[in-house]
Amino acid sequence: MKKTIQCFLAAVTLWALALSAAPAFADTPSPETADHAKAESAASISDTARSASTGIAAPMERGDSSVGLFQAAEDTDPAAEDTDPAAEPDTAAEGETSSDGIPPQPGWTPEMGLPELAAPAASILNDSQLLISWTGAEDFDGYQISYAKNALFLRDKKIKKEAAEVSSPDNPLGADSCHMTLDVNTAKQFYIRVRGYRVYEGDIYYSGWAETHTQGKSAAGIKYVKDGSGNLDVRKQAWDDLKYFGISQGSCSDGTYVYMCFEFRNGDDNGSGRARIKIAKVRISDWTVVNVSPTGQKLGHANDITWNPDQGYLVVTGAKTNDPYVRLVSPETLKKIGRKKIKLGPDFSYVKAFNAIDYDPETKTYYIRSRFYGSKCFTLDQNFRIISDATMPTVWQTRSVQSCTSLGDYFLLSQSWYQSSSKNSLTIFDKAGTMIQHIKVKVSGELESLFFIGDQLYATVHKHVTSGYMTGFIFRILL
Repeated sequence: MKKTIQCFLAAVTLWALALSAAPAFADTPSPETADHAKAESAASISDTARSASTGIAAPMERGDSSVGLFQAAEDTDPAAEDTDPAAEPDTAAEGETSSDGIPPQPGWTPEMGLPELAAPAASILNDSQLLISWTGAEDFDGYQISYAKNALFLRDKKIKKEAAEVSSPDNPLGADSCHMTLDVNTAKQFYIRVRGYRVYEGDIYYSGWAETHTQGKSAAGIKYVKDGSGNLDVRKQAWDDLKYFGISQGSCSDGTYVYMCFEFRNGDDNGSGRARIKIAKVRISDWTVVNVSPTGQKLGHANDITWNPDQGYLVVTGAKTNDPYVRLVSPETLKKIGRKKIKLGPDFSYVKAFNAIDYDPETKTYYIRSRFYGSKCFTLDQNFRIISDATMPTVWQTRSVQSCTSLGDYFLLSQSWYQSSSKNSLTIFDKAGTMIQHIKVKVSGELESLFFIGDQLYATVHKHVTSGYMTGFIFRILL
């Protein structure tokens, strides 16, 4: 008996020694995990925004919630992602393994995300049919095709197809290719996009839209606004007030009026020196100028202007080289009523100039673009403090970004080159920061500003029509 007890005690001692030698499961992450977390937190929000376009949308029953412009990814707790293997249900039958010896894994879940699709292609079958094709993916239960006559997909038509309806093993376009026919007038221009979907527990989850395919012409036409004497020329209509203010700049609309900035410049090209600004207020119902600023004001270069209905004032950005401010203007008197500094914090202390601004009443935030500094754009709150940022590159780096505006899920930037008839364009992004479409605008002169009236896109142009005379034209861009 004594010998048995001694053997038992020896075994317990050996077991305790082995246990003390085993590594402990610390609550703190390993150096590799910590470095990975630091790297992820240091990644640019622009990369996060680009990845958002390939993520999943909310279930259809909850509505298609838009990703906020330049929205950062939600913080995640790495420890929360670790699970106790003992708590996981055994998804394989006892003794059942895959061919490589690993038990079968659970199927797709929303947390796994959905892949991004490449842009679709199209070919004309006849006068009334287009063949749409794209490369599919095994992750999808089906696809949604959207097409419209405008680049913003306003009033678009959507078609949903199960994967089996658009692909088959004997597909003449290839085993991985999907295709379908659209019944449209092939002589007209169409914008076409596609995304995949997955059904999970009765809900539908969508991938991001693939890059847009344009079928037909790739440039937008224009239609000048007219008054009783022909094409509306705001400067000519208010000549007594604007005859010395020949350079049209930023414009915006509150839905009832258009506010259009004009500059008198006797200084450098950045709007310094004796630059002064007047704002003309144009009634949309009859396109009549109803008010003009009584005197020229110090509003910088007034490169862009937006309307904030929640605060009841206009906001002007100067675009001068060293000018981290916006000016607040009364829509009634058209006089400056204040100035606010853009608060970007220490990470962006080097950004001191802004050339484009827009207010989004749906999200109650401002979108503003830096004049220099690598195409940086920012989302700001009502107090002009930074919420997030993104890099939104323009297509032609040699041309000037003039203005920005937004509508629904889309964000637009205009570019121009001085008095050009071929180098004016607008670039459309989604609000995750991904470029959707780049479109040339067929207008001579300098494309200065963009704004929406309802869902119609308008713009202004700074244009020399005769030697020494410059106009104040407003026109509609036919997307």
